[in-house]
Amino acid sequence: MTEATLTATTPVQGIKAGTIMLAQLEDDRPQLVIVADLADDSDTVWVVTPSDPDSEDLTTRVISRGTLTAAPHELEAAQQDLAQRLTLRLAADAGARAEQMREQANAAHRKIASMRTYAIDKHLDGTICRDGLNDFLAAHDLDLYQPRHSARVTVSLDVEVYEADDRYEAARMIRNCIEVSSNDDDEVRVTSERDLDISDVQPLSDG
Repeated sequence: MTEATLTATTPVQGIKAGTIMLAQLEDDRPQLVIVADLADDSDTVWVVTPSDPDSEDLTTRVISRGTLTAAPHELEAAQQDLAQRLTLRLAADAGARAEQMREQANAAHRKIASMRTYAIDKHLDGTICRDGLNDFLAAHDLDLYQPRHSARVTVSLDVEVYEADDRYEAARMIRNCIEVSSNDDDEVRVTSERDLDISDVQPLSDG
């Protein structure tokens, strides 16, 4: 890789992340770099570049936009190899940043959930009232507390059946006559198996 083949004079019209460019670094030798991201300062950019022109190690650094020029349209073999390594490093860095952002988001979600749980526990032990709890949750854009209770309800009935020839027919007649149903409202929601457990069907002695 020679200085002559890396020299470029094409002015930079726009800079986008992932673009292979030339940078005029401290030793005045133009060096292939890949744009990683635009820095907060509009006059600077983050780039991935070799640690020094003769090094195989890559580093991420901030440089001035003014040091960047367009890369040659055709790269020599050594330049192509460097461009590939720069691209792979940029992809690896992007994956690491994405994983870090996911971890930060998960940590934030866990913290929010723990805040809500702590506040509800304080309501349950009588420290704060329900209105105060929900005021707190609403102020922090958390789901309001809506206490729920579940119960298993068993209905026991004594039924007499006439005109049944045997207990199996009696059970069938009971099923045909009794329907398990329910009505929901805003405070009570009923989930019914809509089935009857019929047992101890016996003939009566005075039948």
